[in-house]
Amino acid sequence: MLFLAVRVSAPWVPWLTTTVDVSLITAALTTVVLSGNPLGALNNRTFFDTYFFVVVTSTLRYDWRLSAFAALLAVGQFLGLTAYVSAHWDLSTLESPLHGPFSPVGHAIRIIILAATGMSSVAVARWARHLRLMVGTDHLTGLSQRRPFFERLEEELERASSSRGVLSVALFDVDEFKKFNDSLGHLAGDQALQLLAARLRKSVRTSDLVARYGG
Repeated sequence: MLFLAVRVSAPWVPWLTTTVDVSLITAALTTVVLSGNPLGALNNRTFFDTYFFVVVTSTLRYDWRLSAFAALLAVGQFLGLTAYVSAHWDLSTLESPLHGPFSPVGHAIRIIILAATGMSSVAVARWARHLRLMVGTDHLTGLSQRRPFFERLEEELERASSSRGVLSVALFDVDEFKKFNDSLGHLAGDQALQLLAARLRKSVRTSDLVARYGG
């Protein structure tokens, strides 16, 4: 998976690696169940806590959708494992010297905490992306710089492709801007760019992105 992540830059790679990470944890817990130790899976702290590691590290992608997916997948798979165990064993009679008895309340709380961690990871990913975009803001015009523009463009192209939607990108240049600076001064040129940026922001939707590609 590391080789794939390094060699391939396709947008589906993080989704695949996250799916594999979560599924490997569930597979380990399932192995414990199939070995005849259901409480060793449901009350397991080592493997279960690894779910949190996967969910939290998903925020490093700056994509809240990936964090939500990781949390939902972890909760869903663990609930499925719980349903399987409850269908084959009487949980109220199970008890293990190593893992103790099964506690419905404690089990539910663990799942709720895992889901809450997912919600927190979503918020962190959204805020981290916001801060990242703020760093990539042109100090003069307040518009996005080139790198965040390319990142957003890649996301929009992927979204338009999957939904078969229409995506519009407009690029234009300010004609004779060097002559404007030379004749009226750079301060006037800066004010002209600020005015142009303000007009552009007012001319598009809040969900649209206006960026300063050059300069």
